[in-house]
Amino acid sequence: MHTLLIGEGPRANHWLNTLTACPQIVLAGRVTSALASGPVTSFDSIASAFKAVKLEFAVCAGAIAASQVVEVLETGVPVLVADAEGYY
Repeated sequence: MHTLLIGEGPRANHWLNTLTACPQIVLAGRVTSALASGPVTSFDSIASAFKAVKLEFAVCAGAIAASQVVEVLETGVPVLVADAEGYY
């Protein structure tokens, strides 16, 4: 399942490790404000990620905004929102 990770900080980094360890998941990229080089492709926006990769699922974790969740939902892709209180 081609998955996009959206978010920054320790919670998002935890999800990065979790998603890359899951054999059923292909981590197609990560949306962050600070583009980084490495094994996971970084995107500066959700729109640029969806233009570059066919995505099937998204995880919003860490420092995220409600508008980011809405933007993903408007694509029709299922999204898991993980915050300090739990998962939605």
